[in-house]
Amino acid sequence: MNLKTSIIVITCTIIITAAAVCFITQRTTVYDPLDDPEIQKIIRETELKDSLNNEIIEVLQERINDKQFVIENILLKEVEESKSKVREYYIRKDSESKYIKSLDEYHLEKDINSKLRKRKN
Repeated sequence: MNLKTSIIVITCTIIITAAAVCFITQRTTVYDPLDDPEIQKIIRETELKDSLNNEIIEVLQERINDKQFVIENILLKEVEESKSKVREYYIRKDSESKYIKSLDEYHLEKDINSKLRKRKN
């Protein structure tokens, strides 16, 4: 009986010790919310949304850049057309001025010639 009692006491001690170890480890185990499947699902969905948002932002940025390029080209074209019109205006004005000047000279010469003829007569 002595042997049986010792075996029972040792067995009970082992069982109680194992139960105490399990109880203590459960109490000291820190709950990590990231291990929760629901939270992991939310994290994956958020990462997916962020990824999609980043792709949308990139596409919109490309469109903005394309439109900005088109607008810049249109403005450059308009500026060049305006410069061309200004050049044409000044060329035309210069031509008109030269024409008027030559007409004035012609009339002046004609007047001088007519006065000279009158004097000779």
